[in-house]
Amino acid sequence: MAPVDPHSFTDSTQPLTTHISSVTLLSLPTPYTGPFTLSLLCDRPTFPFPDTPAVHVKYTAKLNVPSQLSAIMSARHVERRPRCCLRGELGSREVGPRTRVYAEAAPEVLDATAKEFAGTEEMIQVGEKIFRPYNWERFDLLVLPPSFPFGGMENPRMVFLTPTVIKGDTSGAQVVAHELAHSWTGNLITNKNNDHFWLNEDTPAVRVKYTSKLNVPSQLSAVMAAGHVERSGPFQSEGQGVCEDSVWCGDDRVEEEFVMEQPIPPYLFAFVVGELGSREVGPRTRVYAEAVPEVLDSAAREFAGTEEMIQMGEKLFGPYDWERFDLLVLPSSFPH
Repeated sequence: MAPVDPHSFTDSTQPLTTHISSVTLLSLPTPYTGPFTLSLLCDRPTFPFPDTPAVHVKYTAKLNVPSQLSAIMSARHVERRPRCCLRGELGSREVGPRTRVYAEAAPEVLDATAKEFAGTEEMIQVGEKIFRPYNWERFDLLVLPPSFPFGGMENPRMVFLTPTVIKGDTSGAQVVAHELAHSWTGNLITNKNNDHFWLNEDTPAVRVKYTSKLNVPSQLSAVMAAGHVERSGPFQSEGQGVCEDSVWCGDDRVEEEFVMEQPIPPYLFAFVVGELGSREVGPRTRVYAEAVPEVLDSAAREFAGTEEMIQMGEKLFGPYDWERFDLLVLPSSFPH
């Protein structure tokens, strides 16, 4: 095994990486019967492996599986003779030049998955503009059974997702955007040890101020846990010679600008885009919800006493420091 990287960061091309070859056998009763199943096989059950992010490995793997099943892996497929790997009754849909979505081999499941993540290639292109060219060739997505305990897992080349991200309105793509970011921060550049895991995710120990510009369809609204500066646009299309980026430009696009002037932990960075309406319920509070009058009226009535609660908090703790205390009523799929 290669020695631990002595630098603060490791990356997948540095000379201390090593190579591992693995062969795994999967056997099932014959004839095969039963429901759709997926078996998760990770590093440590397969071979002894240092549990540290400071060691990067290259590997080859051969999976011996029943011929009626499919196998996919967070690695490039070489051939069918026929690191985390999945086997089961899988189907797939191509949703972009670098992305195929995999899920249970049921047409309605595959269609819903393909629709939810149809914009993945645009997200990859935006990531490349912000960071550098995408380094992993493929960015495939696998929707796992409900027992998968995480929202997503950023395996290189093959992101694992919970089925709860399939919302039917493409809003589940925000989870994919998060996992995609790990293709640069986490998978390409990795923390030396778990004391610096905040490089992968975030930590309350780091606080930031920020400005943000959200480019959204003009018929939608954007709200953010930050001060709203302005809404500008529409932006003229690329064909009119005004804008060079077709992802962001178009007569139907506007830009919402926000600013957070007080340091906050990065995990409190939050925004929502949708068909939103609002009601003012106090001098420092506006409640946002689905743009349906009865929903907005109900929300405003429910939270009409918010200013009194703020004033009570100020008597106990001191002046409220954040200028606004707005409320957003999310869909029932919101998990908290």
